[in-house]
Amino acid sequence: MKKHPHWITTTVILASLLLFPAPAAESLSVLLQQAIFAEETEGNLDAAIKIYEQIAAETAANRSVATQAQFRLAVCYQKKGSNDQAIGVLRGLLHQFPTDLAVTQKARSRLTELWQPSTGGVTLRKLPFPTSRLLSVSRKGRFVAFQPPQVIAIAIHDVDTGRTWTALKFKEGENVQDVSISPDGRRIAYALSRSKAISVANIDGTEARVVFEFESPISWLLPSSLEWLPGGEKLIVSIASEKSQTASTGILDIETGAMREIMKRPMVGDSYQFWRTPVSSNGRYLCYRAGSGGDHPKTIKLRELATGRETLVVEKEAGDIVGWSPDDSKILFLSSRTGTKDLWAIAVRDGKGSAAPELVRSNLGELSVRCNALDGRI
Repeated sequence: MKKHPHWITTTVILASLLLFPAPAAESLSVLLQQAIFAEETEGNLDAAIKIYEQIAAETAANRSVATQAQFRLAVCYQKKGSNDQAIGVLRGLLHQFPTDLAVTQKARSRLTELWQPSTGGVTLRKLPFPTSRLLSVSRKGRFVAFQPPQVIAIAIHDVDTGRTWTALKFKEGENVQDVSISPDGRRIAYALSRSKAISVANIDGTEARVVFEFESPISWLLPSSLEWLPGGEKLIVSIASEKSQTASTGILDIETGAMREIMKRPMVGDSYQFWRTPVSSNGRYLCYRAGSGGDHPKTIKLRELATGRETLVVEKEAGDIVGWSPDDSKILFLSSRTGTKDLWAIAVRDGKGSAAPELVRSNLGELSVRCNALDGRI
């Protein structure tokens, strides 16, 4: 017979659909090779991008091929000069597969090429002081204040020139409690635990003078709480009171010695950076960590200095605050939410968190993070 009944044809079609579900893992591999050919041999980036996007959407079908496609998609965007799109794809890759070392290492390596401080990126640098106590890093990362081994002093290292000098020396029995380098890199503010005072000096140690003395012997400056405001005329200071078990954060005018309180927090937790209140470079906002864990989640809040308005930007599992990105578009913080000590960032805009936290670098181990640098104590 030359003609077959329609039901036979229908059966054959249904059988074909059942035997060859789409997209099959094999077809994704073929598509990947087609995309690579279009990208590298033909130079047709637009065609390659369309295929990579198609494959990347099929993670459940073949994770290995899909992640390769997503990475190569970012490379194509970079080749086209669309760096923002490339960064977005790579960040998505890190967010989807934070524990996949093969994927994250390649993604971070590519992000290192793309991220620049002028666009709000994060650059990690290892500082050459493995046996010294790191005290402070200037906002742009040029100057590093540290305490040399077996010496009670504040030393300064200029990363750009390689020059190191001792700015200030102190008497035996004294202890350097905190140091902060001014935004212009010309002065340092510091506090000594025994003398219970806050002082200011030029970065070479000259013209040192006391600008504030604690009124009570049971009050003291909280660790890592000195922060300069833009302009170099005022400091953010957090002072603990043993009597009330609270920490008072205020703005100190270094010319008059007057302190204006802006908020109080309960004395909970002993983290070294818990009391940090980094200020944005425009002087509009400060951020701080709240909560002690358990029934009080560890969060990060943003406070507008002019109005006192506060917003919650990180809702849970926030560790120590590292600081702001150079363009104030992100707040960097530590967190162990993945089971390891990781560096995270939260994008902020107009005093609010504008996206979910993103993983910047995982498994820092014993590295101690300060501002835009690593102190290298492994």
